Amino acid sequence: MVTAGGALVAPATAAAGRPAPACTLDAGAGLVTCTYHAIRAEQVLEIPAGVDTVHVVAVGGAGAPGAGPEIASRGGAGGLGAMVTGDVPVAGMHTLYIEIGGNGVDGGWPNSGDSGQAGGDGGGSSDVRTVSATHPTSTSTRLLVAAGGGGGGGGIGGGAGGAGGAAGQPGSPGIPSPAGDVPGGGGAAATTTGGILPDPGGAGSAWIGGNGAAALGGGGGGGLFGGGGGGAGRGGSNAADSGGGGGGGSSLVPAGGTLAPAGPGRQPQIVVTYRSTTPPCTLTGPAAVLCGTNLPFTRSPR
Repeated sequence: MVTAGGALVAPATAAAGRPAPACTLDAGAGLVTCTYHAIRAEQVLEIPAGVDTVHVVAVGGAGAPGAGPEIASRGGAGGLGAMVTGDVPVAGMHTLYIEIGGNGVDGGWPNSGDSGQAGGDGGGSSDVRTVSATHPTSTSTRLLVAAGGGGGGGGIGGGAGGAGGAAGQPGSPGIPSPAGDVPGGGGAAATTTGGILPDPGGAGSAWIGGNGAAALGGGGGGGLFGGGGGGAGRGGSNAADSGGGGGGGSSLVPAGGTLAPAGPGRQPQIVVTYRSTTPPCTLTGPAAVLCGTNLPFTRSPR
């Protein structure tokens, strides 16, 4: 999913012609709203002439729960992604690039940390940027980021996994079996630190979450900076038994914006709203499809 420098390898269909968002025009208010969902590909917003600011609501992906080969409930819960809202200045710009992170259960595209067979993958982050993710310097142009949550740790042999951290929060340590003595450490939130010894998780980095350790640690969530992967603990026989949850990634909030946890079950997406620069739409029928904006849209019910 990720190449050197954090650039994305987008599907050929998206590179040749990125899919258009579902946009609606509220003719009375003169507002255009475009909604983007997680499709494992980069999407774009072509900015109409005269639009200086867009309002963005972004939701990052949730981390996947961990599991256990014997009892699934031994896995830790996945952490919630972030919801970031704010106004983004776009004066003089022509295109915004939209990256929607997936939930950990779907693999956490494009930038979460991976887990082992029993840990959960972290959630991917959702962001708006000015340079395509196919370019190696793209991550430095992000204007708003909603981070992903960390994946839950897995448990085996009587051990239980720790919960993944919500966006911006560390993961919880694993719970060792009665014969165990060292639980797997939780991944740190948006730092270079993975879960602590005995088997440390991978460090998070700019944009990318760290990998979980030894098949049990949860993956770190993606973000402005990725969360650390959960560590794996060891029982009395020195066998891995309890994985720490991955840490959540960090978010980027524009001036005057807000940051909050996304609610349980809230799906990753980005919604962009801006004021149309053309006169109110008065057309009806097929002609109305292109009235008021240079993007495809359907009229809102009145």
